[in-house]
Amino acid sequence: MKVIPIIALFLVAGLCIDISMYRTHIHNPNFVPLVKEPLKTIPQADLPLQFFWGNVNNTNFLTYQRNQHIPVYCGSCWAFAVTSTLSDRIKIARKAQFPDINLSPQVLISCSPNDNGC
Repeated sequence: MKVIPIIALFLVAGLCIDISMYRTHIHNPNFVPLVKEPLKTIPQADLPLQFFWGNVNNTNFLTYQRNQHIPVYCGSCWAFAVTSTLSDRIKIARKAQFPDINLSPQVLISCSPNDNGC
């Protein structure tokens, strides 16, 4: 029964090391932002009232919608959102050329109840 506290101690120590490294990186006093030129601003009057990537001059720049909770909700909505967003960005960058590139959420997470890796 002493194995569990030892494992917990290693996990907590690992978290503390990661957190301290993260804080050091974020709060580095030597960090100086490099801005080569300010972003160009567009007057609000020049912006369109509506914009939809699904119809830009009769071209759809969106990939298909996925439903994460069929057949069972597994809490992987973040993986579906990330891969869907990246797939859309790839399609926009490729100017909607065929074929669509649809990244799989399974490269980030597995919802299988039999997956022992989680």
